[in-house]
Amino acid sequence: MRFTTRQWLPLLIFGYAAASQQPSTHVETYRLASVRGKLPRAADFSTDCDLPVFSEYRLHGARWVSIDSLRTAPPCNPLPGTGELLRIDSGYLRVAAETLHLYVDDRRIGSNGWVGFALLRSDTLLFPGGVFEPYDPGDMVYLRLRSRARH
Repeated sequence: MRFTTRQWLPLLIFGYAAASQQPSTHVETYRLASVRGKLPRAADFSTDCDLPVFSEYRLHGARWVSIDSLRTAPPCNPLPGTGELLRIDSGYLRVAAETLHLYVDDRRIGSNGWVGFALLRSDTLLFPGGVFEPYDPGDMVYLRLRSRARH
């Protein structure tokens, strides 16, 4: 079957537009490497109940997801027990040069708007200290995880 230019040109344009609007399947993962230049599990932070023990950001297209584990053992929790609590947040992001602005829009809990920003430089995601009050842990540096080759 042969197509004329008039017949295949709209197919080509529609196919290109549809392909360019396909969501990216690539996910960039950044894991917390240091807080104020120290490891997140450092003894200095053992009583800092707001500081995550483990933290990871995943960027996928215009979306972000954060996964944090927080201390639940005393003194963070007056009840007996040990362990960590898992917290997951997500939203959308906007990029301005090397700055990622993070937003949430969660109607279930009535939360929406700007929640923070980070600087993206090469394989590093930096949440700068001195910005987030009343709690400010200092510079939080996340390093990008290299994706594993699949066979």
